[in-house]
Amino acid sequence: MGKLLSTAEASKILGVSRSTASRWFDQGFLTGKKNPLTNWRSIDIDSIKSFLLENFNISIPEEIKNENPKLEIDKTTDTN
Repeated sequence: MGKLLSTAEASKILGVSRSTASRWFDQGFLTGKKNPLTNWRSIDIDSIKSFLLENFNISIPEEIKNENPKLEIDKTTDTN
């Protein structure tokens, strides 16, 4: 398993909303860990790479190519 990202970080990379990233995780398209007490999801960066390649046949964004994403997350809108 690679580095784990929050749903907010994963959604920024995928270009979708947090709820879509969470739904894809719940449907098994993305993998990672889910806290059974809080239901917070941590999405495996390797599953994001695989998802992008398998479903969209697109190249991996530079910010996740080396598993070291450098994203600016607006914490004021993240209600994880």
